[in-house]
Amino acid sequence: LGHANLLTCTSPQPYDLDYTGCVPREYLDPFDAMGWSELRGQMSARNRELTGYSSAANLFEVVEDGVFWLPPIEIPSSGLQALKIRRAPGEWTYLAYRQPIGYDAISVPFMGGSSDGVQIRTTYFGGATTALIQPGGAFSLAPGESYDAGVFRVTTLLSTAHATLVQITFP
Repeated sequence: LGHANLLTCTSPQPYDLDYTGCVPREYLDPFDAMGWSELRGQMSARNRELTGYSSAANLFEVVEDGVFWLPPIEIPSSGLQALKIRRAPGEWTYLAYRQPIGYDAISVPFMGGSSDGVQIRTTYFGGATTALIQPGGAFSLAPGESYDAGVFRVTTLLSTAHATLVQITFP
């Protein structure tokens, strides 16, 4: 598996296709086992996909506008748990929802706001490597907030302890 990085950016959103003004901080994703190991978080949706931990039913590729309920990724399920969206050739964006459950019982409460809404990761900096995007400086996209990826937009509509509701729109 690749490293789980944290993306820090000085440029405003939406980031251009080259993430100008952004730097991936190696191993600093506090929510992934391949990142900040002291917190021992659950693997990201991308790493779960690469290891075969997720089934085809757990990960849905979004190609058109839609609204999706995402349960916490920590709970084993035979249904949808994460979304992936192609942002550019060779780049995927992964969306998942986390709650303080299992391995994430340590990392999620430690990092304020990380369970407010959907978390966003990109594979731009290496196919197996992920980088956690911090929209507005937060670890997740809280209800009522949006993240403009340039070619699509993610909006968290509602979050409860059981699921988050996200809307994906393409211009």
